[in-house]
Amino acid sequence: MDYQTAEAECQIVRLRSVSCEDRWRSSIVGLVRATRSHPDIRVGSSVRGAIDLVGLAVELAKLRKVPHPDRCVGLDAALVALSGRIRIQESSSRSPEDVVRELYCDVFGPDPEDQGDGGDSPGEA
Repeated sequence: MDYQTAEAECQIVRLRSVSCEDRWRSSIVGLVRATRSHPDIRVGSSVRGAIDLVGLAVELAKLRKVPHPDRCVGLDAALVALSGRIRIQESSSRSPEDVVRELYCDVFGPDPEDQGDGGDSPGEA
């Protein structure tokens, strides 16, 4: 049995989670789908990871009183929602958090603080 298409997963997340921007939701689904093909990951996250990530990010943004979507909130939510759902290859020396952080930057762009030039990030969480 295979996973749903990206479009179907976006629909599932839309129906099962809190309201959020369509573009951001699609990016979250892309992030979760990327966990299924990363070379350091033996078992990736199901669509449930995307549902939980969206819910966590929205609620965490409210608690922190920051606009949603917010890059730091999105990354923190991704670390919480996905780190326990993925299984790392036995041969990998990386932690689940390291891989989730890498995938997050792949989808949403590098952290502006890590760019060193103070420029804007190409993606926003």
